[in-house]
Amino acid sequence: MKRSHRTWLLISCAVLIVGLLVVVLAGIARGGALRPARIAVDQHFFIPLVLVSPAAPPAAPWRWPAYGVGVPTPNSAFTAALFAERDYWYYDWSPRCLNARQVPMVWRDVGPALWACNDGRPLLVLNEPDYVGQANLTPAQAAARLYEVRHWRGEIYCCGTAAHHLAYIAAVIDAYQAPYCAWPAAGWHVHGYSNRAVWVKDIPDVKYVPGALADLDAFIAYVRGRGLLGRGVVVSEYGVLSRKDWHIPAELVPAFQAYRTGLAHRPAVLATAWFSTYYLPLSASDLLYQDGRLTALGIEWRR
Repeated sequence: MKRSHRTWLLISCAVLIVGLLVVVLAGIARGGALRPARIAVDQHFFIPLVLVSPAAPPAAPWRWPAYGVGVPTPNSAFTAALFAERDYWYYDWSPRCLNARQVPMVWRDVGPALWACNDGRPLLVLNEPDYVGQANLTPAQAAARLYEVRHWRGEIYCCGTAAHHLAYIAAVIDAYQAPYCAWPAAGWHVHGYSNRAVWVKDIPDVKYVPGALADLDAFIAYVRGRGLLGRGVVVSEYGVLSRKDWHIPAELVPAFQAYRTGLAHRPAVLATAWFSTYYLPLSASDLLYQDGRLTALGIEWRR
């Protein structure tokens, strides 16, 4: 970060703090209740600034199991064969916390249901805001969502982008730090696929894995360079996107093994989540068949 930019951030933070103190003292002098101030973030958004005492954080950070999975079709009976007697974590792209293994997510908007899970577990913030077909947020909007959950008791992981979209990540960081000051996230969650930009007929080939891992390395280097790596990176989606019309799960086993080895040798990676248990539109990477039996990938995942 350039000295001039750092100085500007410090001045902005100092001005904001002084302003808050003035408002508080004025409210006390009047003997009335302090009303939320409204601060313009940009021409499209107004974020209510509410003085809230954050809940006490947990005594120790949440322990991430190394291996996880996305569960687009949540069903405990459906996933029993996969998860039995295994140390794992999972999420289903929702704000729910059905059991101790599930990590909630703010997919796009922060809703009231999320706060029922504010028990010290981590929170994944946003799902591909950098893609039009997914959360589809501007960097300023993504920063505003992050600000809304800044008092989460557990650790916050941002922002569910593709690892190679570094310009978007840079813009989110800048959009947050300019008005809000200190970055609130303990780490990051990102996505990495063999389908970095295009789909090709031989997409399960192991030769596409190094490119996805290189994107992850570049991401880690970038956030570390900005002093914001924190605890590290959760790879919340990775793998090969295809359908059973073109490929079957057994064909993806070599790529899965290459990902597993590559990710395990990166100390900054806290945990990973393969995509996914069962999802008909992208079924080549399924760990389970529709009846709950393990696919060849599911057997390898359990190893």
